[in-house]
Amino acid sequence: EERIEQLTSFVEEHGHCKIPLRHPQLGNFSSTIRQRYKEREEGKKNSLSDERMSQLVDLGFVFEAGKSPNFRSRKKMSWGERYEELLEFKEEHGHVIVPQNSGPLGTWVKEQRTGYRKMKAGEKSPMTTEKALKLSEIGFVFDASDRWNKGN
Repeated sequence: EERIEQLTSFVEEHGHCKIPLRHPQLGNFSSTIRQRYKEREEGKKNSLSDERMSQLVDLGFVFEAGKSPNFRSRKKMSWGERYEELLEFKEEHGHVIVPQNSGPLGTWVKEQRTGYRKMKAGEKSPMTTEKALKLSEIGFVFDASDRWNKGN
């Protein structure tokens, strides 16, 4: 349970569950979990329980190194919930430049940029003027390449 708490803290801090092997508390743990997962996939019995697997999946744990986590298994959050999560990110980091590969929030940010481009092009899009305005008000950068030009 201590390791799950540490993983949860890591995910909250970094926005993903891709633990570097050199991480002081979680590197060896992650390596062991991946080995146990591989054994399970090969049909071998081991100490990795279904309950522990479920906890790790919920956190977005990457069982196969080099693979992206399956974030689709998580509960789908509303636009407003993700927006609130973005506000929390801004509070913590001082900006809203979320790496696109950093988990569910990063994926959502990428979707907002794509939706905005479609809306501006007159294509069907879940982005609305109201949503775009809300995002603009907190400093959201719709063109990720602009962040370098604006110093964000």
